[in-house]
Amino acid sequence: MRYLTIQRKKSFVACLMPMKVYIESPEFGDTKINGVMCVKLGNLKNGETQTFQIPDNQAKVFVIADKLSKGYCNDFFEIPAGNQNIFLSGKNNFNPATGNAFRFDYNNSPEAKAHRKKGVAKGIIVLIICLIIGVVVGVASALLDFSSPSPQEFSYGDMSITLTDDFYEVTDYDAFSICYDSADVAVFVTEDKFADYDGLEDYTIEEYAEAMVNFDDYTLSYVADGSEAFFEYDYNSDGTTYHYKTYICKEDAAFWIIQFAAEADYYSENQAVIDGWADSVKFDSPDV
Repeated sequence: MRYLTIQRKKSFVACLMPMKVYIESPEFGDTKINGVMCVKLGNLKNGETQTFQIPDNQAKVFVIADKLSKGYCNDFFEIPAGNQNIFLSGKNNFNPATGNAFRFDYNNSPEAKAHRKKGVAKGIIVLIICLIIGVVVGVASALLDFSSPSPQEFSYGDMSITLTDDFYEVTDYDAFSICYDSADVAVFVTEDKFADYDGLEDYTIEEYAEAMVNFDDYTLSYVADGSEAFFEYDYNSDGTTYHYKTYICKEDAAFWIIQFAAEADYYSENQAVIDGWADSVKFDSPDV
């Protein structure tokens, strides 16, 4: 036997969600991850380092968020056979298409890269399904009610946002705190509470935004008073381009990540409406 040590580096991304560590085990495994039978080693909190006893044989180590999203929100590292102890590190990276999955450092094998690409494709399908469900619900509602959509306020914690009654809440998507879906637009919301992350309240919006999104990959913009940051990007899936606009806000008790997603053509035609929904976001100061 030998020891495997995994360090989960601190990251604002998925900071409140413990990651689950599994190892390949054809004989004793009870959970299949990407076709590999695995057994659970333990949990890994944000900023935590854990050591596990593992066998000497070659095996894949997986880090997942939960069993529901394990098909796309995961990463693996293949450990060679031997009796030497192993040290691995990594962190969760911002990417809604993968559920902000954990990524091992220095994991550049062709198999690992192909696996990550496949995971992104699966995650995009999940996001698309959310939009398709919204389309079905929207069409059904239209058949029953031909009136125009009316403004409707939705609330979660200290946040409120005014959308329309075409939207409905989605609470079972573990990658986000709350989601609001409709026939054409999906809204994904994540709350990072100061009380759950030591020292988080000391970060400026610029420091938080740059640390969260790994800003070499995104172009961040800021509002004039420095209370809000945002960035936009497109993603193409099977010939359809989706546009995402993500807002990062700081209020009295938390940072908030609020993302709007829609097909690019629809987003372009209705940008003013969607921006109006974004402008409607309000935060209530918590009771002291």
